[in-house]
Amino acid sequence: MSKEILVALISLIGVFISIAVSLFVSVRQTNVELQKLRSEIQRSYAGKLHEKRLEVYPDIYFALSDFTKKIENLTINKSDIASFNERLLDLDSKYAIYFSSQTGVIAYRFRRFMDDFVKLSEQDLYQILKDGNFLSELKWKIGEYELSLKSDIGIYVVDFDDVSRRISSYRELNDAVEKKKNSKKQR
Repeated sequence: MSKEILVALISLIGVFISIAVSLFVSVRQTNVELQKLRSEIQRSYAGKLHEKRLEVYPDIYFALSDFTKKIENLTINKSDIASFNERLLDLDSKYAIYFSSQTGVIAYRFRRFMDDFVKLSEQDLYQILKDGNFLSELKWKIGEYELSLKSDIGIYVVDFDDVSRRISSYRELNDAVEKKKNSKKQR
């Protein structure tokens, strides 16, 4: 093989290597830029979703909290239950689109539970309301719903270091608060 052909081949191989490296770097840079763009879109969407949740969740929370107070005062009747259920169904229809997947599941279970509760006759309702276990279960389910709403809007991010933590019961919340308080005392 002549020297000129060898130099031309080496030059050609150099050009191909240069093209391959350039292509690799270009594709990699494009992927990095796409990932940055996806992250920015996700952050923007998350911010807007959070703002909307801050706007609408208080209405749902108020309905739940108000009904819990009636339960605790033992002042509920069939009309109150039907009215609460109707109100909650209306709020759910308007705002469920903003629920996280976990809150959506909790809301769905609560709706199914309330459907059965609403269908009770006045006499059956009276018997169930006399049962402290049933009222405890109802308050627990409402509390679970309330806490899920609070977790969705980041209430506990302020109080606890673990930003992904979701509190599922008021007992768990109380234990976490006590643990945090005790850890501060030990410092």
